[in-house]
Amino acid sequence: MAHTALDNSRTGDRPARVYWAGHEYLMAVLLGHEPDPGTPEWEAARKRVQRSIGRLIAAGTIERVDNATGQKRTRYRIRLDEFNQPELPTETE
Repeated sequence: MAHTALDNSRTGDRPARVYWAGHEYLMAVLLGHEPDPGTPEWEAARKRVQRSIGRLIAAGTIERVDNATGQKRTRYRIRLDEFNQPELPTETE
């Protein structure tokens, strides 16, 4: 998420430290390829991304800026602070 978010704000709807690329992008990054929608692999990756996002929100590392509506993706503010980083939970599967 931090790799995709901008370091500095741009005009329009691209503020700094906000992830906007969507869950599908995260799924592709996790797997190294883009799974076909509706397949068991796609569904498993979607659930993994949702669990990971929930953990990041619980840890205070990201916060939901707004929810997906129509063609608009959910956006998350990245809250990393080099002097105050929370301990991230590990994923166990």
